[in-house]
Amino acid sequence: MVVDAHTGDVLYERNADIRFVPASNRKLFSTAAGLIDLGPETRFHTLVLAETPISADGSISGNIYVRGQGESTLTDVDLDSIANALKAHGLRHVAGDIVGDGSFFPDDLYGDNWGWNNLTDASAPQISGLEVNRDVILVRVTGAGQLGTAPVVVLVPSIPYATVINNGATTDKPALQSNATVYNALNQIDRVWDGNVILVRGPFREKESVSDRIPLVDPPRYAALEFERACERQGITVGGVAISGATSPTATVVLADHEGPTLSEYVTLTNKPSDNLLAETLVRQMGYSDSKQAIYGAGHDAEIRVLRRVGVDTSTMRLRDGSGVSRRDFVTPKNVIQLLKAMTVQPVWPIWYKSLPIAGVDGSLRNRFKGTSSEGNVHAKTGSLSEVCCLSGYAITKSGRMLAFTILTNNFLCPTSEVRNLHNKLVETLTDMP
Repeated sequence: MVVDAHTGDVLYERNADIRFVPASNRKLFSTAAGLIDLGPETRFHTLVLAETPISADGSISGNIYVRGQGESTLTDVDLDSIANALKAHGLRHVAGDIVGDGSFFPDDLYGDNWGWNNLTDASAPQISGLEVNRDVILVRVTGAGQLGTAPVVVLVPSIPYATVINNGATTDKPALQSNATVYNALNQIDRVWDGNVILVRGPFREKESVSDRIPLVDPPRYAALEFERACERQGITVGGVAISGATSPTATVVLADHEGPTLSEYVTLTNKPSDNLLAETLVRQMGYSDSKQAIYGAGHDAEIRVLRRVGVDTSTMRLRDGSGVSRRDFVTPKNVIQLLKAMTVQPVWPIWYKSLPIAGVDGSLRNRFKGTSSEGNVHAKTGSLSEVCCLSGYAITKSGRMLAFTILTNNFLCPTSEVRNLHNKLVETLTDMP
């Protein structure tokens, strides 16, 4: 469906009332509603708590609790900054444990109907109130210097509770990079679906490296381990261990309060690369703001109220997760167009429009439309699953007219690249218009 973004005049529509799986076009709804509901200056937090203040000799006699409050952009750099601040306040030793608490999100660890075979992919990390590095580690496998021997496996960061089973072998055969499916099957880096066991199998070419990003089970423990290391880098010793668990009710001393980016920045970090974890977090934060329940159901209810208020007919759609990983999300082209048109008159419009990938420039569209009339003139959200390919957003014609468009394609048997090429041609037709 294609309309004038400002007048709503329909230029074209086909199957506009049929429901489609939107994949990551789902994020258009979650980020738009999140911005409207929470406000662009909202920030999410991570707290570091203790039961007692830092003593005169620079120690904490008990545990330190790292309590996440849904600040899913937290990184090792942030943890280093927090540890440095604690050192500046005199902390030198923690007698107890470092406890990572992700209970702010008490909901399921995964979205509704997320496929079990996707749960070891970086795009489907566990959803927790405490996350660091998006709950992902890098697994780098390098062929050894001697043929037939096992390749070298390096984890970044090196997480002690991630076990590696290395059944790979070094070969002198060329890597089959021209056929990605075969290449990935032969050089497989994976994780068992229900634990932190990294599997390496298949041939790896001599001295050449292959990398993959793997999510871990139990994100709060990962964060606790990384915070323990951050403390040690600052010269703060820890007597106990890094574990996941609940914050003690008596841990009321706030040692640090880390603020994440503004929601303006957050939605850009969500939409440009199509970050599933941030989208899931955003819906749950809407639930917390609305009813103090940081669960998907409460967030969904708040989101639906916002969408209805701006003019989206939510009776014809179903949303079962916040990111579009679920195959139980269904929207019509009209739903998408209703949202795209409604956003152009919202106060947060400039922020949201800027958050969308720009054709040939950045995000998930950085390598598409280069050298065409669409380069720089299309702001749109991509969406892909197996047999699902979608693209929705805005196109500027030669005369400067803004069009809102959505292309939802499901259940095809040809390669996704063929569908994507068709989408490109359709969008280029729009930007070629006078």
